[in-house]
Amino acid sequence: MDAQGVADQAQDGMARWQRRYDAARKRDADFTTLSGLEVDPVYGPPSGAVVPGFERIGWPGEFPFTRGLYPAGYRGRAWTIRQFSGFGNAAATNERYVAIGGARSVIIAPVMQAGRFLGAIELVNPVDGEPFTESDGNAVSYIAEQLAEFVAARGVVTDPERIGPHPQR
Repeated sequence: MDAQGVADQAQDGMARWQRRYDAARKRDADFTTLSGLEVDPVYGPPSGAVVPGFERIGWPGEFPFTRGLYPAGYRGRAWTIRQFSGFGNAAATNERYVAIGGARSVIIAPVMQAGRFLGAIELVNPVDGEPFTESDGNAVSYIAEQLAEFVAARGVVTDPERIGPHPQR
C-alpha cells in the first residue's frame, strides 16, 4: 500500500472510532491534567501523516484492542482493578473455593502503602448470592485505601521481624 493509502486508512479508522465514541456512554468526570489542560479522548496521527505500523496499534474499541476494549475508554467506564485471586497453585485455589462452597463473584482490593503491598481485602460472594456490582468493587477499593492510610497514620508495625512471635493461646 502506498503512503497515501496508509494515511487514508488511518483517517478512516479515526472516523470509525469517532462515530463509536459519539454513540458511547460517557461518565461525567474531569478529564484534565494536573495543570488544568484538557485531555483529548484519543490521540492518533495527524491528518495526512503516515505512521508505519499504525494498523497494528489500531483505535480504542477495535481489534487488536491494544488501546482498550471500549471506544470511550475510561471516559465511559470507571477504572477497575482486576487480578487473579488465588492461594498457591491452581489446584490449591480450586480446593479453597470448593471448601467455601463455590463463589458467584469475588472482589479483591490490594492494601498498598507507599508502593508496598501490605495485604488484600477479599470478599467472596456465595453461589446463591447476588453478584457483586462495579460500585461494590469501588467501595472495597475505597476501604482498602482508607485502611492503608490508617496504617500509615497510626504507625502500625507491618514488618514481621519487628512484630515478634505470635503468643500461644
